Amino acid sequence: MHVSRKRDRIGRKVLLVFALLLFAGTIWAQNIKVSGLVTDDNGQPVIGANVLVQGTRTGVAADLDGKFVLNIPGNAVLEISAIGYEKQTIQVRNRTSIRIELREDALLLEEAIVVGEVLRELPVQLEEQLKASEAPRLQNLVVKTL
Repeated sequence: MHVSRKRDRIGRKVLLVFALLLFAGTIWAQNIKVSGLVTDDNGQPVIGANVLVQGTRTGVAADLDGKFVLNIPGNAVLEISAIGYEKQTIQVRNRTSIRIELREDALLLEEAIVVGEVLRELPVQLEEQLKASEAPRLQNLVVKTL
């Protein structure tokens, strides 16, 4: 009888430790609702900015007002990016509201303008080259009609 009481106490202690570990694990890994606003350096919303949790596939795009909402761990790190802006990394640190100001990436904007100029001029250049290369052959072409 003395042995069974001892087993009962050990079993209760093991069960208590297990319950405490389970409870502590759920508190530690609990997600929080984080809402935020992504703006440029002029305070204008950055529409469609990508907001991703670093190291995961979890993320959203900012809406028309530059706002976003995510359910993520409080210790998550966010990566925010948008075309024409420098990528930023921000630690959440259990904050439920975050404001992110993206800086324009001047180099990316210059590259986009150069590519746009080249693409705009390309059809004209191709047309001129085609006319110049085909003209001699077209002059010697004999067309027969039925």
